[in-house]
Amino acid sequence: MITNHLRNLRLFELQRVLPRIPRGGLVLEIGAGNGWQAQKLQEMGHHVVAIDVPESTYGQARVYTVVLYDGCLIPLRPNGLSCVFTSNVLEHVQDLVGLGVEIGKVLSEDGYAVHLMPTASWRIWTLLTHYPHMLRLCTQEMRRKLSPCKAHTMQSRVGSASKKYGVLGVFRRFLMPSRHGEVGNTISEIYHFSRFRWRRFFRESGWQLVEVFPTRLFYTGYSLLDTRLSLRARHFLSYFLGSSCLVYVVRCQDSSAESTGESRL
Repeated sequence: MITNHLRNLRLFELQRVLPRIPRGGLVLEIGAGNGWQAQKLQEMGHHVVAIDVPESTYGQARVYTVVLYDGCLIPLRPNGLSCVFTSNVLEHVQDLVGLGVEIGKVLSEDGYAVHLMPTASWRIWTLLTHYPHMLRLCTQEMRRKLSPCKAHTMQSRVGSASKKYGVLGVFRRFLMPSRHGEVGNTISEIYHFSRFRWRRFFRESGWQLVEVFPTRLFYTGYSLLDTRLSLRARHFLSYFLGSSCLVYVVRCQDSSAESTGESRL
């Protein structure tokens, strides 16, 4: 389920990357979910094609046409796109090299990809807020049990987790949060989400890093304060606590276009 809070965060980030997405050409969003971001890009004047895998978490209640694909072969003609856009997707892809090859096939000669991805600071702050989040869930569970009028109408999140993972599984998830992406563990993701790691990956995979810059928005994976902390406050905090996402603009190494260089954080 996409909350209004999450929509506000994603809209802020979209506005940050908007100058890097060319107008007039065809834009592909990979991992589009229910198509909300693709719809916003379309409203902002772009021609957007959205694709995602059938098992997408946000596949229900689509607001935009999302083409389902097998996660391997992008169902578009070669060299037809001016831009490929992903938002918090690459860390969930198992075959990153294969996806990169597919993206290179569908991009035009002067096209490029814009990837928005979580940072090491996001991983650290999400890890630190895990226990307050678990405490909040337990408190909510206790309130539900003490409230007879809600006991029969509200589903217990902790109870549901117990059925899914078992009592010991829930206890382990309480002690140590699970990883967010496809590589490593909760701790090693601090490296895997770092700019150093992604710069190395793009370079070794045949991509030229044109630019990298922060979205200048602070939040965690649990968003304990949600809308109680305004976007303006989150923007301010990002200068001290770190941005939760970085934007990577890359193009194929054999592109004739020259790199504009990397921006510093």
